[in-house]
Amino acid sequence: MSHRPPRKKYKVSSSTAITKQQNAIKEYEDSLKTAIYSLGSLNTLSDLIQLLQSLNDPNDVKTGIWSIYRIFAILIREKRMFNHSNSGTQSIPVDAKKVHRWLIQKFGDYSMYLISLLQDSHQVLRVCLTCQFF
Repeated sequence: MSHRPPRKKYKVSSSTAITKQQNAIKEYEDSLKTAIYSLGSLNTLSDLIQLLQSLNDPNDVKTGIWSIYRIFAILIREKRMFNHSNSGTQSIPVDAKKVHRWLIQKFGDYSMYLISLLQDSHQVLRVCLTCQFF
């Protein structure tokens, strides 16, 4: 069974001004950066991914893709994506394991969305993805 979301109709905005959705993306990203560095809650990541999946404008989608990419890059750099303990003899707390599984799930959601965009008929999104990852 395929987990592909249904194809969307994208509406390209003619304006280069920052949209309301791009402002929301920026706010989510800033909130997540603060949470990562202060070891706070990362629940906003779900909201950001849901917002990305609901966007219709390719420029907003591109902004969302890059924002989530930066968040996952920070999480990896800060060793929040993997179960690493300071020494090999320490056990990993149960809460840390839950957070790790949740982050992996969110990364999977993001990855599946990116894969669905590779099959998209809108050229801006295909070019955005191929430039980002290859």
